[in-house]
Amino acid sequence: MLNRRQTLKLTASWIVSKSVALTSLIRTSNVRSVDLWLKLIVVGCVGSVVWVVNTETMAIYAGSEGMHPLLVGAYCSLGQNVSYLFLYRGGDWLIRRWGWLQRKVRGISAKLTDASSRRFCAFTVVAALFGVPPIVGMVTLAPAFHVSLGRILTITIPCRAIRFSVLAAFGTAITDELRSVLSWLGLG
Repeated sequence: MLNRRQTLKLTASWIVSKSVALTSLIRTSNVRSVDLWLKLIVVGCVGSVVWVVNTETMAIYAGSEGMHPLLVGAYCSLGQNVSYLFLYRGGDWLIRRWGWLQRKVRGISAKLTDASSRRFCAFTVVAALFGVPPIVGMVTLAPAFHVSLGRILTITIPCRAIRFSVLAAFGTAITDELRSVLSWLGLG
């Protein structure tokens, strides 16, 4: 049986190995594209917490620049899940630190059953794919619902990768439509 630290190390090494495999499959054509991949990871990480830095917009931009959608999804997901790791740990710390939040969580936890943990995971899948409810809140509250970090990352890594890959795949179509709407409005 693996402990949390070993599970986290295995998950991180799996992400890195898949990222390297994807990168080697699809050759980047120039330095500009490598710079874009680094930006995707950084924007994914920062954009999880600072909502002005929008990862979805960056994924659409990367897709419109001709970047492979699977790589866009993988790198954006990688960046966001790094910040989710800190939010998960920070959520546990906040719950212990703030008395009012701890009382509310205890009240909810008293009503919880094993089924509510599964329900929380189902809501997390919806949040990771569609953004409602906000995934940041779900990850932060996961410790209160007795959902392990490994389980959260198992949900968020593929779901966020799917979300960003779809946005990147339709990046050109989305930007073309946006340009036509802006020109119709006389703004572009």
